Amino acid sequence: MKSGFHPGKIYSVVYEALNPVVAGSTLMSVRDIGSWIKYGGVDTPIKNPPTHAYAYGISQTGRLLRHYLYAGMNLDENERQVYDGLIPHVAGGRRGDFNHRFAQPSQQSSPGFGHLYPFSDNPVGDPYGRKTEGLQDTQKNLGGLPKVIYTNTSAEYWRGDASLSHTDLEDHRDLDFPENTRSYLFSGTQHVPRELPQKKDPGPDGSLGLYGFNVIDFRPLLRAALCNLVAWVEEGRDPPASKVPRLDDATASTISEVLDIFDKSIGLETPDFLKMWRLREMDIGPEEEKGIAAYPVKEGRDYSSYVSSVDDDGNEIAGIRMPDVSVPLGTHTGWNPRDPVTGSPDQIISMVGFTNFFGSSGKFPRKNDFRKSNTDRYDSKECYLEMVAEAAQELVEKRYLLREDVVVVLNKCSRQYDEAILKGNEI
Repeated sequence: MKSGFHPGKIYSVVYEALNPVVAGSTLMSVRDIGSWIKYGGVDTPIKNPPTHAYAYGISQTGRLLRHYLYAGMNLDENERQVYDGLIPHVAGGRRGDFNHRFAQPSQQSSPGFGHLYPFSDNPVGDPYGRKTEGLQDTQKNLGGLPKVIYTNTSAEYWRGDASLSHTDLEDHRDLDFPENTRSYLFSGTQHVPRELPQKKDPGPDGSLGLYGFNVIDFRPLLRAALCNLVAWVEEGRDPPASKVPRLDDATASTISEVLDIFDKSIGLETPDFLKMWRLREMDIGPEEEKGIAAYPVKEGRDYSSYVSSVDDDGNEIAGIRMPDVSVPLGTHTGWNPRDPVTGSPDQIISMVGFTNFFGSSGKFPRKNDFRKSNTDRYDSKECYLEMVAEAAQELVEKRYLLREDVVVVLNKCSRQYDEAILKGNEI
């Protein structure tokens, strides 16, 4: 552009292209490799084949698994069930650009096929006139329906789509998940966990967050989810109940309600809730059913979305709360405002959260920050770790955490305590 580009803006280039490559074959390859592993091929029998097969996808490949279910792909060419269990991780409520002309599987920002209704597993009406359907309808009708455990961080809720997977958008009420499905929010976490020490470095798109990144390592919860899925499939042992924000118990709130708490009680900079990521009504063109879109896609009204409600410290109350959240040293979020140096400070970096430690000695009286300091909360590091161990044991008893991962959690929280006391809330 002759006038140059402005930091913090997304520019869409729309042009007429030729000769699209074949899209959608990945869905078949995911099916066929699973079938080959489980059953073997005509000329390549498998010695000692596994009795069960599982598929795990993170982010883009998590959306691929949601699309795989939507397309009813879990029966092979001999009509045998391929995967017995799926874990789509941090996929939110979306599918992806995987099975249409000029598909772009990794694109995030531009509206398209991956942003289309339906979002929930059970069929429910679209408030904007699309047909009533659910994500699992086709697979359920064909047979071969797997067990499914969805896992999401707070970031997928704050980008506007995760809550769509369990909300009736016409009546603004909670939806339950089907019997073959569980869903868990990992409270107060970001899209990809990071390691200590805490840093303030660029996010996935190269932009810089205003605050230091989120330090919660949620991977122990993922390990427990996998073990629960295997026990569900192979032993018939039901996994723990779904844990997501709900309207009926006030654990779900609007984004503006949560940001208001941060403005009034915590004193941190917040984004403009009118400029948050969201999914909207879309007119994708008259040939949508053929997998052909008319660009630019026409967007209309917003879909209503929700995030977890928060406590007085700004920590989420819904979902599975790691000891980092239930015995906090700071405030942990799935959102992070953009630093002014990268433009658009009234918006957030996609999929990145922050951790803002409480003051270590009460000497950080930021305006409107009414959170108690860590020295007011915990008499000593030993006292803090005892509380962490108790919280971790409770998660073990509820089967959200593996017993052998308690020591992992304790070690992480021990390091986090040292950093919180050293840094206070300076990052």
